[in-house]
Amino acid sequence: MRSVAIVLTAGMALLVTTSPSYAQSEPPRAVVSAAVGVGSASPNTGVVVGGSLLVDVSNIVSIEGHGAFLDRGAGAHAATASAGVLVNLRSSREELVPFVSVGGGLYHSSFDLSRPRFLGRPNGQLPAGTSVCAMPGTGAGFGRGPGHSYGPGVGMCTGTAGYWGVGQLPGFFARRLGALTVPSGNDWGRRSFTDPAVYAGVGLRVNATAHVLMRIDARALIALRNRDTYTLGVFTAQVGYRF
Repeated sequence: MRSVAIVLTAGMALLVTTSPSYAQSEPPRAVVSAAVGVGSASPNTGVVVGGSLLVDVSNIVSIEGHGAFLDRGAGAHAATASAGVLVNLRSSREELVPFVSVGGGLYHSSFDLSRPRFLGRPNGQLPAGTSVCAMPGTGAGFGRGPGHSYGPGVGMCTGTAGYWGVGQLPGFFARRLGALTVPSGNDWGRRSFTDPAVYAGVGLRVNATAHVLMRIDARALIALRNRDTYTLGVFTAQVGYRF
């Protein structure tokens, strides 16, 4: 056993002394960053705040874990948590380093359906307890915006009183509301959704000092459910400290 340890130790020492790439490389370095920016998807653009942990595993490849909170307008917000790989198009030791990134994680979104921009409040338009179908799209009822219409319905369910318009609620989420029951208190409540997501992006890394790193990042974040997708553009500026 001792002889095996000696051989292994000697082999490792030989590898270190004879491999230029190993001898010249730096150990992995971690960067903790804060991010601020905007997230844009029809029909809203809102503020994004978050943070990330970036680790350079080589001069070309870095790995990253990050999370962010996204403002999606009145009555709606979202959060994302993901991990991915950054491929530097120049050595990470350079002052300016363009990169591409890919990864995946989760996208969580929440909506206050009683807001006027979504389902709105029933306000006696239909009796409480009536079953209606959620109607994905840009308008509904007799005119644009949330409201009801008698007829066969155009939702993902069968309603005896027709459909109820979803206003600005994206179809990716509205199609999952299914049958709705008109509430007695004029409040549809809040609905939340959590979906797997993938992203791809480009950016520019600026090694300002030995410890300060800045990044400009643009990504397309795509939430997935069965064959349906929801795409969000996320643009952030980050400032980080390298350890």
